[in-house]
Amino acid sequence: MLILLVYKRPRPEALEIHDACLNHVKSVLTAKKLAFDTCYREDLKLERVKDQLIITVGGDGTLLETSHHVKDNILLGVNSSPSSSVGSLCVADTGSFQQILEDYLSGILKPVSATRIQASLNGRLVPTLALNDILVANQNPAAMTRYWIEIGGEKALHKNSGLWVCTACGSTGAVSSTGGRVQKIEDRRLQWVCREPYFAEMPIPKLLTGFLSTGQVIQITSCMTEGRIFIDGPHWSEPFLEGQQLILSASSCSLNWLMTPKMEARRQQIGLLREHYEFDRRHESPGVSRTS
Repeated sequence: MLILLVYKRPRPEALEIHDACLNHVKSVLTAKKLAFDTCYREDLKLERVKDQLIITVGGDGTLLETSHHVKDNILLGVNSSPSSSVGSLCVADTGSFQQILEDYLSGILKPVSATRIQASLNGRLVPTLALNDILVANQNPAAMTRYWIEIGGEKALHKNSGLWVCTACGSTGAVSSTGGRVQKIEDRRLQWVCREPYFAEMPIPKLLTGFLSTGQVIQITSCMTEGRIFIDGPHWSEPFLEGQQLILSASSCSLNWLMTPKMEARRQQIGLLREHYEFDRRHESPGVSRTS
């Protein structure tokens, strides 16, 4: 088995601890006589991903970016700097990596199948599958996001600061801070939530939030001259111009991702913290100020 080791270049203040983690991972693989190749994450191409096991050393961003090049491979994330990175997608750190690797090699730890989002833009399949979420927004963060949304025969015109569409994996991120609900990792449904919807009269626009049923798709038609689509954060995006049509659905190509029950409990805890914050914020008594 050849292993591909994908790493990031950290900020200067985290360089020492990151390099120590990367060297530790290499030493464990060498001691176990496991052949491996290394690749800086920005140099990663689909043709490099031929190995059964891919190990990322960095944080959630490194794992997300690597996942965009992964099809049938198994992905193991190592958080190289837990003091500065949440690493909710990473199953290991320096201290636990050897045991996690041994559990995987012995068959004790098996990958979960994580749903991803397939996007089609004007009939063209976007090659990048989203593990966390897709954001439809104006490229100017202060400008209005305008689009038509259609789901299951219902259609509505939306004006807001952006539309989030997420997987169960991504439901503990931005979506849970925007009024969405935290999902368990085995939940196959996609969830959508409008950010800060604008309306000046009744009735309230339809389809502001919800879950897709099996086989359903979200169809979004841009009403923006400077719209943009973002997949899993800021690293991949492309224009979404007036009249263009975006169709989002659950991909049949799931991600084989190593995680533990403890890791799932932690990501649930983080997501629920954000979800409860959003609920409390919406239900504060008038005149009560938030100081922290």
